[in-house]
Amino acid sequence: MAARGASLQATLRGLRRDTDFTRDEAAARPEDLATNRLVSALKKAFGTVAPIWYLEDGFQTTGGAPLYAGPETEKHPVSEQEQAAQLTAAVTLAYCQPGVTGFFNFELRDDASLDGWQSGLLRPDWSAKPAFVAYVQAIAAAKDGKIQCGEARR
Repeated sequence: MAARGASLQATLRGLRRDTDFTRDEAAARPEDLATNRLVSALKKAFGTVAPIWYLEDGFQTTGGAPLYAGPETEKHPVSEQEQAAQLTAAVTLAYCQPGVTGFFNFELRDDASLDGWQSGLLRPDWSAKPAFVAYVQAIAAAKDGKIQCGEARR
């Protein structure tokens, strides 16, 4: 076991040298720097990029009476419209990253108590928030390959 651990540590130490980017490369596409390093590290260590899933992604929204009760505990909740925009952007970003094969929103339905979670796609009464339609559309666009990634590689 120690030999395997030592071998893995040596491999991981070597990854930094193998995945370094020049300052010009990093300045040209800073959003790709971390992704490129991760992909390079996974390929070197394991020979492939394992499937990556985004789990429990979510954006807390504001809520009011009569559907919600209690004091709001989230310090920076967003509007329902902003939740929809952020969720669309998150699905797009995930789709454009190599190896990502799953994206899960945290909670389908909001908690009615404001000391719980309001990151659902549905309100406590099961009515759809704008994020519901945005999520369905973003996932459909990803499934159909209609998301434009620019220079990002899938």
